[in-house]
Amino acid sequence: MRRTFAFAWLLLGLIVWSCSSPNEPPTEPEPEVKVHPQDWLKKSSPAFHGTVLKIRKYDMKECAQCHGRQFNGGIVGVSCKTCHPTFPHDEGWAGEGEGSHGEYLESKGYDVAACKGCHGENFDIVKVDNSCRTCHATYPHATDWKGPGENSHGEYLKASDYELSTCKPCHGENLDEVMAGNSCVTCHAIYPHGEGWAGTGENSHGQYLQENGYPLQSCQTCHGENFDEVMRGTSCRTCHEVYPHVPGWTTPSDQNFHGQYLRNLGYTLASCQSCHGQNFDEVKKDNSCRTCHASFPHPEGWPGAGEGSHGAYLRTAGFTVSDCQPCHGENYDRVIVNTSCRTCHETYPHVQGWAQEGENSHGEYLKRLDYPINTCQPCHGENYDEIMLNNSCRTCHEIYPHAAQWAVPGSANFHGDYLENLNYDATSCQSCHGENYDEVMRGTSCRTCHESFPHPTGWIGTGAASHANFLKNAGYPLDSCQTCHGQNYDIVKGNLSCRTCHTGADGPENCNTCHGNFNGEPADLRNAAPPKGLDNETDPTSAAVGAHGDHLDYFARADLTCQECHAVPQTWRDSGHIDSDNRAEVTFNGPLATTVSEGGALVPSPGYDPATLSCQNTFCHGNWALRKENSKYPWAYVEDRIRGNNASPVWNDETSGACGTCHDLPPTGHVVTELRLCGGCHTGVMDETGQITDKSKHVNGKINVFGEEIPMQ
Repeated sequence: MRRTFAFAWLLLGLIVWSCSSPNEPPTEPEPEVKVHPQDWLKKSSPAFHGTVLKIRKYDMKECAQCHGRQFNGGIVGVSCKTCHPTFPHDEGWAGEGEGSHGEYLESKGYDVAACKGCHGENFDIVKVDNSCRTCHATYPHATDWKGPGENSHGEYLKASDYELSTCKPCHGENLDEVMAGNSCVTCHAIYPHGEGWAGTGENSHGQYLQENGYPLQSCQTCHGENFDEVMRGTSCRTCHEVYPHVPGWTTPSDQNFHGQYLRNLGYTLASCQSCHGQNFDEVKKDNSCRTCHASFPHPEGWPGAGEGSHGAYLRTAGFTVSDCQPCHGENYDRVIVNTSCRTCHETYPHVQGWAQEGENSHGEYLKRLDYPINTCQPCHGENYDEIMLNNSCRTCHEIYPHAAQWAVPGSANFHGDYLENLNYDATSCQSCHGENYDEVMRGTSCRTCHESFPHPTGWIGTGAASHANFLKNAGYPLDSCQTCHGQNYDIVKGNLSCRTCHTGADGPENCNTCHGNFNGEPADLRNAAPPKGLDNETDPTSAAVGAHGDHLDYFARADLTCQECHAVPQTWRDSGHIDSDNRAEVTFNGPLATTVSEGGALVPSPGYDPATLSCQNTFCHGNWALRKENSKYPWAYVEDRIRGNNASPVWNDETSGACGTCHDLPPTGHVVTELRLCGGCHTGVMDETGQITDKSKHVNGKINVFGEEIPMQ
């Protein structure tokens, strides 16, 4: 202890001697001799020199007396700089020159850790009326300056509306000067934006993005994920409503899908052209509109019919219309820019199932609208033979839609000539007009003009679809046969003519075509009368057959026999021949049924009852009388007259016309005799058995007796 005190006194003596030397003028102010108190260097002590200086507002004059004006040792040889390399700050520290803090920090690589000792962690503690923040609002940068948090440079700039002038003193006019290993452009390659950035020239943002492959993520750092955050009054969206494209822009299911955006704008595409060009084919970031949409946005002239039209495009693409569906929908009816494919093309592009037979088929469509086939012509041509997507109407329908003048005889496209070339094979007509050719298309079926042609299956036969059945039900319109088979029915169609089967002189107009014996000689009217009837009846009990055979077999001349009961037509077309009930009227037009007898007193008025199928008051069946006073053979009379029974036989009852029905045997008023003896007087009429031997002399309107023919008197 004594040794320590001795040393201190010696040191003090040396100091006093040194300061009072007359030979060396003082270079430092002479201090008032003091010794720092104990704990001067201890931060926790009230006597800590920092605390003392703070109380004195960092008045360093007293320090300079011992430690020198630069505080680097002075008379005591102890430098403040030993602990405080930059404090107390030298003269010129606050300026920009050689001894400035800026020069110092630059030499130290901008290591500002030494500044924190006095100015605090955020450099805002005031020392001698100043802190770093007095001049540098943002530097030294606070902790988390680089980050996205509260103290980040981004938040700072946002609060100041991105006023960058405070950055330039350190980072330079273009903000690219490196400090502490970083400049603004270390992280922000394109920010702060340079002069001309917002324009369209060499230094513009467009030029930058194009040259660098459109690195849009660098824009999101400041302008946000959707590019709509405003910086200095501007965001990307200020000028570019849809660009940079937001996430989900190309995903159809996303709410940000560009299709949805354009739909909301009514497909106003001008905003796309600023980047992708007038024809939407300029590539931006590996893509143009055409990368996905070969034909959309549609170029100018698309709705027309010229070189750049949609029709020309589709033709070149083989009419692959799937490109149209992403915008216009699966059925091509979605409206884009006030238009869908259906605005002009009601049926094209054809919907799924168009070529089949279902609900969406072209056949059903045409049927619903009464076959507006003119809608097919814009694509398939006037004759429907232009191929689109490997098909034309003619691919499946050789003759439909029918060509111009299809129904006009003599024209190059007349359907009759077409069928003739096919030997009248009309099966191709059935796909539209049905199996029986009666389905109406555009107000017309084959039956509109051709009642019986094309002939249905079973036409050559006897069934429901046979020509015989058709003719009967239609009132026997043989004229319709002549349209194809000619006036004489001999023109061959499909290997047949009417005369192939109807070989008689008048062909199908022969009487035995419809009734009678079809295979018999038509000239013999016995073959014209039933059996068979119009409905192929052959049984005598049927009204159509009845006693026809008996009458015709009885009389020699069939022509005279027929006209006795019927108005025999000269041709099949004669009025009254064919009518709605298909029954032959009984008219008793011949002379026999109305033969007058009894000297002119008995004039028959024959009639026929179709309800009972019986005739009345006919001479034939006993409506006659002979007066005794008028006879050459009065001995034959037992009364004043001989008379018949005026019978009414039933047409289809064979028993009702038996011998003895029309007159008694012998007749009433005749002398009684045996039947075997009748031939004695009525020579050549009957034999001894009572059988008529010469039918021409029985029921002939005469009295045949003793070889004479005497009028009925």
